[in-house]
Amino acid sequence: MEPAAATTATSPSARRCSEAWEEHERVLRRVEELEVEVVRLRSEKKAAERAAAALTAELEADHGAAETAATEAMLMIERLQREKSAAMIEAREFRWVAGIRAARERELHDQLAEACALAASYQAILRAHGIDDDPDAGGDKAKGVVIEEASTLSSSSPPAAAKQAFEDKYAVDVRLTTKPVDEERVTEVLCARVEALEADSAAVRREVAAMGRAERPRLEVPARRRCRDDDAAEKQQSFLVLNVFKVLVLLPNIMGNETVCICGKVNKRESHLSFGSSVFAFPPD
Repeated sequence: MEPAAATTATSPSARRCSEAWEEHERVLRRVEELEVEVVRLRSEKKAAERAAAALTAELEADHGAAETAATEAMLMIERLQREKSAAMIEAREFRWVAGIRAARERELHDQLAEACALAASYQAILRAHGIDDDPDAGGDKAKGVVIEEASTLSSSSPPAAAKQAFEDKYAVDVRLTTKPVDEERVTEVLCARVEALEADSAAVRREVAAMGRAERPRLEVPARRRCRDDDAAEKQQSFLVLNVFKVLVLLPNIMGNETVCICGKVNKRESHLSFGSSVFAFPPD
């Protein structure tokens, strides 16, 4: 009876030991599986981190490219604005110089026409007084300035204003005889006057060009200042409808349980918000 009783007594403990061993083995296998799973998850995590780093680098590169493009666009816009201002100033200067040149050319043309008419009238007066046109007839005669009184002139005398202007600047030397006036001398005097007028015209052109170069920097500074003022005014006048919605969203939190009557109107000309008895006006877009 004793061996059987011992076997019966030890069998439950043996079963418990075997069950504990099996449980231990299951736990070990589970631990190994978890370790394998952890290793796999760590590798996946590292791969995801590498992919995220690559995407971040690509995103930063895209942001850098976008910022560079925006900067280049702004620089190009500023350069185009400067070129536009310079072109407008230059066109204004060209129009001014062209107007002065046209007026000066008209004045020179009128003066030349008056000189030609005056020379022709003097020649007609000399012929009317019986002075021959023979250029070879001569002699040692005294020279003087032809000055005729208005009372002794015939009906073919030149205009008084043209005559006075011509006599103030130039005088024709002729022989005070009945012999003809030297036409070559008159021609030389007229040519000399034309050359003097051309020299005056060239001097005026140089002076106008110098004035244009001097005026250009003075006109360019106000043009740039005006461009900057226009940009600042546009920025101040900019109005976003998003601000209205922010006010509408934040107003209930500020007013609490107070009844609020909101009447919002946003258009291109004016914007008003009425809160109870208060009216707020916003700048136009």
